[in-house]
Amino acid sequence: MILVITILSIAAIAGATRGVNRMWGAGICPICAGAAGTWIWLLAAKGFGYPIDPLVPALLMGGSVVGIAYSAEKYLLPRRSALSWKMLFIPAGFVAGYGILVEKWAVALAALVGIAIVLFVFLRFSRSTASVPESARIAKLKRDMEECC
Repeated sequence: MILVITILSIAAIAGATRGVNRMWGAGICPICAGAAGTWIWLLAAKGFGYPIDPLVPALLMGGSVVGIAYSAEKYLLPRRSALSWKMLFIPAGFVAGYGILVEKWAVALAALVGIAIVLFVFLRFSRSTASVPESARIAKLKRDMEECC
């Protein structure tokens, strides 16, 4: 029964997110929002004493960690390895998820601090044109020059 509720929850939250995206032009991934929203409310229900199979939020949390890693990859700083990024972020995210799931707050906090450090070392947090990799700017200039002359 919990799987049916989980799937319906993901679909409902994803549908609501899609509506929000259309109305306000937000760029939120509906499936990501559905999965994350579902594991968050499942953990809240568990905290209130409802019997929740921990495997269900664990699966969704793992999907969220991997989804974040792949989505954030486009914000890597120049000369940062995508493989190194994922090899550090994903295990730390799994540890954070585990700590949250089993209520080992010191483990969760340590993993979240590790994630913050990895984010700082690997990602850029600006969308300005200066943050576009130089090779992309050079390629655009070459294209513009070829079209011009």
